[in-house]
Amino acid sequence: MKKITYGLIICGTLLNFESNGESSEFSSAADYSSSDFAKFSENFAEFKKIKADLDNMKFSQKINELEKCLAKIESILSDLIRRHNRVQPQTEANKISDEKNPNKIQKSHYENQESVEIFEKNLRGFNSALQNPKTRFNTILNKGNKIFDNEENSQLFSLNSKISPNLKELFKQIRDTRYPEALSAWLEIKYMPSTDEKLDEKLNNFKEKVGLLYKDVQKIKTRTKPDKRSTAKNSDSTD
Repeated sequence: MKKITYGLIICGTLLNFESNGESSEFSSAADYSSSDFAKFSENFAEFKKIKADLDNMKFSQKINELEKCLAKIESILSDLIRRHNRVQPQTEANKISDEKNPNKIQKSHYENQESVEIFEKNLRGFNSALQNPKTRFNTILNKGNKIFDNEENSQLFSLNSKISPNLKELFKQIRDTRYPEALSAWLEIKYMPSTDEKLDEKLNNFKEKVGLLYKDVQKIKTRTKPDKRSTAKNSDSTD
């Protein structure tokens, strides 16, 4: 009788566990390895099969079936608990590491941070080349092609829900003004022959627009850079 009662308690827990599966700690796939999650999925599938079998039985049949299912349920629960206890310390350690690592904290500011940082780096080099009077026109065309003839770059500063409030106006200005102005100036010199008498005028305009674009793109890094005083304070508090 004790086994039957214990089985009923476990099944009650199982039903409640399944109904709250989305909010349960075990439902967070991001915290587990692919093998762990595959095993969890297998266990849940087994849980559901047992539940479905019991749901289709009369109460008198359930009493007898519980004794047969009890060992299987205990094994599945033990496996879940063992895997959860193994992974939980890793999850907590990762959270602590994220809090201490400013570079990871930065990722919450906007969605496509890696792509924007690559663009900023390329634009920095290009802007530097533009300011050098010894840079040849063909070199400017080759480098400019990689920046302004790439359609993906024109979409880098589209607004999305994951941009932090302090960056939205800056992203909007780059998207609506700085990048289109630089792109328009680029298209004016792109097919211009080096002998054209208006080349110097158009090239100077292009240099100015690229400089303004780079200045605003640089501001993104400044605004997402961790406060050194805050970082030092957090470091002191953890010592």
